[in-house]
Amino acid sequence: MFLSVQDTPEQAWQRVKEGAILLSEPLANRLGISSPGGSLSLLTPDGWNSFPIAGIYADYASTRGTIRMSLDVYRQLWKDDRVNGLALFLKPNMDGDQVTDELRAQLRDFPNVQINPSAVLRRDALVIFDRTFAITAAMQLITTVVAFIGVLSSLLALQLERAREMGTLRALGMTIKEMQGLTLWETGLLGASAGLVALPTGYILAWILIFIINQRSFGWTLQMHVDPAPFVEAFILAVVAALLAAVYPAWRVGRMQVAEALRGE
Repeated sequence: MFLSVQDTPEQAWQRVKEGAILLSEPLANRLGISSPGGSLSLLTPDGWNSFPIAGIYADYASTRGTIRMSLDVYRQLWKDDRVNGLALFLKPNMDGDQVTDELRAQLRDFPNVQINPSAVLRRDALVIFDRTFAITAAMQLITTVVAFIGVLSSLLALQLERAREMGTLRALGMTIKEMQGLTLWETGLLGASAGLVALPTGYILAWILIFIINQRSFGWTLQMHVDPAPFVEAFILAVVAALLAAVYPAWRVGRMQVAEALRGE
C-alpha cells in the first residue's frame, strides 16, 4: 500500500517498470526521505547507479527497511536469474489445503523449499497479534475498576462533606427517592463530563502513539481510521461506571438520619 507517490499509483508502477524504485517507510525514515521525487544510489556489480524514487510504501515486516524494483531491471543490472519465491493463485472453489499437501508431497526431496498457504500465515499472524494485545484488554478492565473505585470514593467523601446540606434538604421536604435521584443525577453528569473529556484525550494519545512513538520505535506508522463506535462505547462506559458507583451512596442517603446530619459539621 502506497503512503506517498509522486504522481498517481498507476504512474508510479509504470515508472518502476522503467527503472525507478520504491522505498519502504522504515527505510525512508532512516534516510530522512519524506516524499518521493528524488533519487537513491545503489551499488551494482558495475558500480554505483542512481535510481529515481517513485513512491514510499507501508512495510511492517522489517524495521531496517527494504527496496522494491522491477524484476527485469534487477536481473539486467545484477545478472541474477535465480528464483527465491513463487506465488500461486488458485482458481475459485479449489481446496487450498489439498493443493498444499500435494505440493509438499511432490517436493519432499527438496527440504529447503517451504510451502506456506497465505490463509494459514494470516491466521497465525492474527493469533500472534491477539496474544500481543491481550494485555490491552486486561489494562482496560483494570482502568475501569480503578475509575469505579475512584468515583465511589469521591462520592462517599462528598456525602460526608455535604451531610449537613443534604440533611437540610431532607428536612425541607425532599423525599428519599428525590434525594437518591439527585445523587444519581449528579453522578451521571460527573461520568458524562469525564467521558467527554476522555474522548479528545484518547484521540490525541492515539495520534501520538501512531505517528511519534511507533515511528521512533519501529520506523513505521499505522493508518489511522477514526471509528465513532469506540468513542460512543467509551462515553457510555464512563456514564454506566459512574451510575454503578452511585448505587451505594444513594442507598446510604436513604438511611440518613436527618437529626444527626443537621447536628454534624
